[in-house]
Amino acid sequence: SVWISYLGSGIDVIRPDTSFVLHYTMYRDDNYILRNDMITSLAFMPDGSTLLGGQEGLQSIGADRHVLNEQELEKNFPWKKSIPKAYTCMTLSKDNKYLWVGTELSGVYKVNLVSNQVKRFSIENSEMDSNSILCIYESSENIWIGSNAPYVYNQELDQVKWYNQKGMYIKNRMNAFFEDSGKNLWMGATRVGVRKINHD
Repeated sequence: SVWISYLGSGIDVIRPDTSFVLHYTMYRDDNYILRNDMITSLAFMPDGSTLLGGQEGLQSIGADRHVLNEQELEKNFPWKKSIPKAYTCMTLSKDNKYLWVGTELSGVYKVNLVSNQVKRFSIENSEMDSNSILCIYESSENIWIGSNAPYVYNQELDQVKWYNQKGMYIKNRMNAFFEDSGKNLWMGATRVGVRKINHD
């Protein structure tokens, strides 16, 4: 299925084989009603459920395609109360153990999905000098965080560092990261275009 999220119109789930479109919105009165239609991010979980991040925080659609109510959310995701509203992005780690959540004004959160422990990285405890998170991306070697500059998560130190290596002194809004088949990392930034970090 193809999932499309809208900032103000909920979610469409399209089945290409039948062209059937299931529209999730706050303007329904059935199992597909959302609490809020301002959806900024999606995370597809191993159990078949889908997490929705948005201006009003976390929502979830179960494997049965029904929206979880608030009590079910609290039970299934006890960590959600540790993260403020206004999600901007989410990334599930490749090993399915961690969920990374970026927020509009509160920094980035690392959620341990096994223990439900949450760690926050912000201007208070990292090299970030902005708490506004635009994107999060996991490459083959690192977790990359886009804000007013490129930041990288150091797994050994369990810290977020400003990435300024290889002469890439960038202090600009980082909107996207992508790793190609050669493990080269591409960065998309406002006003300075695209930068490429060669793997070698």
